Amino acid sequence: MLLPLIFSLAAGFAVPRLPRASPSKARTGLPSAHVPAELAERDDAAALPLEAVLERAAAGESLLTALPRLFPFPLDDFQHDALAALAGGSSVVVSAPTGSGKTVIGEIANGLALCGGGVAIYTTPLKALSNQKFRDFQAAYGKERVGLLTGDNTINRDAPVLVATTEVYRSMCLQQDAAARLRNVTAVVLDEFHFMSERARGTVWEESVILTPPSVQIVALSATMSNAAQIVRRDHS
Repeated sequence: MLLPLIFSLAAGFAVPRLPRASPSKARTGLPSAHVPAELAERDDAAALPLEAVLERAAAGESLLTALPRLFPFPLDDFQHDALAALAGGSSVVVSAPTGSGKTVIGEIANGLALCGGGVAIYTTPLKALSNQKFRDFQAAYGKERVGLLTGDNTINRDAPVLVATTEVYRSMCLQQDAAARLRNVTAVVLDEFHFMSERARGTVWEESVILTPPSVQIVALSATMSNAAQIVRRDHS
C-alpha cells in the first residue's frame, strides 16, 4: 500500500502515515506525538477565518494548535508531523498519494509565513496551475495578501504569499540581488517535485533546491516520487 511519507531534511527522519479516507471522529492515521491533545479528537467542520488565526497566534497560542484551525477538517497525523517539523525550522519532502492532503502542507507553510510576518513562495510547474493557486489563495487569505509571478503576469509582487512558476523562482535565485529579493522569504513550496526527474526541465528543480538560501525552508511535494528517501539523503548530505 502506498503511504504518505514525510522526511525532515533537518532531522533526517521518515514517518509513514495512512491517509484519511474522509473526515470522521475516528482518526485513520497512525499515532503521532505531534497531534496536540486538544485537536486529537476534533470532529468539527468549521474553519476559523485567517484573521482569527492570526489573532490567536499573536496572542501567544502555539502554532501547532492555531494553524490547523484554518482548515474545515481535522488534520491527519502526517500533516501534523509536517506542521511540527516546519514550525521547528526543518525543511520537508512529502511523498503522498493524490487526494491524501499533501497540498495542505504547502498551505501550512503559507500560514506559518503569515503568522510570522515572513513571505512564502508557492511554486508550480505550469502557468495555468499557478494562476489557479493564485485565485485559490486570494479566496483563502484575501487579495491583498497574495501575489503572482509567472513571467506573463506580475501581480502584487510584495505580497506575503507569492505564487510563481518554478522557472521564475529559479530565475529569482540567480539574480545579482537574490539575497535582497529573498531576504524576507521563510519558505518555498516546490509543488510537483517529481518534475526533478524530467530530462528536459529537471535541472530547474535541482537548481532551485541548490540556490535556495539556507535560511529558507523547502517544502517539496509530490504524489509520484518513488525515491523520496534517496533525495533526502542526497540533499541532507
